[in-house]
Amino acid sequence: MKSFVERISLDIGSEVAIGQVIKALSFKRVLNAVKILASFLFSIILKKAIVWGYPPIVNVEPTNLCNLKCPLCTTGSGDMQRPRGKMNFEIYRRFVDQVADKTIYMTLYHQGEPYLLKDFNRFVRYAKDKGMYVNTSTNAHFFEKKSAREVVDSGLDSMIISLDGVTQDSYSRYRVGGSLETVLNGIRRLVDAKKQHNSKTPYLFLQFLVMKHNESEIPAVKKLAKELGVDRLLIKTIQVMTVEEAHEWLPEEKKYRRYDL
Repeated sequence: MKSFVERISLDIGSEVAIGQVIKALSFKRVLNAVKILASFLFSIILKKAIVWGYPPIVNVEPTNLCNLKCPLCTTGSGDMQRPRGKMNFEIYRRFVDQVADKTIYMTLYHQGEPYLLKDFNRFVRYAKDKGMYVNTSTNAHFFEKKSAREVVDSGLDSMIISLDGVTQDSYSRYRVGGSLETVLNGIRRLVDAKKQHNSKTPYLFLQFLVMKHNESEIPAVKKLAKELGVDRLLIKTIQVMTVEEAHEWLPEEKKYRRYDL
């Protein structure tokens, strides 16, 4: 097994994201990170589990619901066994209050579409008010002019936007139920909202999963990313769980495969 992510810098490079992370540092957070590192080293030396401090990076799943039916996703495929729902803000607030002085970086997504929560920007803002770096991921079907402005106003540091095709047929082959035009318009609105607010954030990552049906579109998506004005293009391998899925989805070009067949 091998992993591959090709990062292509477009407009302003990675210095913005790094700068935002640096802003999230504080004495307590740095001290906590040192404790974590020390406990890891002592665990190796003493050959027993030693745990000091809190995780400096946390992952919060605001919802495991999604508007799309991506076949290799546990949510989209219907394979998810745990209950589906949306996080209550009060529960989220109590969690953030417990970890805020030690946590540097929060990923605010997992197996669902965060912007299905009407008050998702409130989730982001609460963590930002505590000084944390906040990242999320979206399929970008929810950004009209007003909502794009609200994303920028929330203080979100970075956003991963999934776009796995440059034509509707190619895009919807995996993003089942999705609209390429809606996604492109949403990205344009986010870019425009950043310009209007003279804001470098959220740092926009356009993510392209390489699959058998879209691998020929890599040059086109590089061109599209520049035209859209996103900050970085991520060309990434796809995860499969079975040999059958591998034969159906893995690209022919081996350098874009995570696995050897």
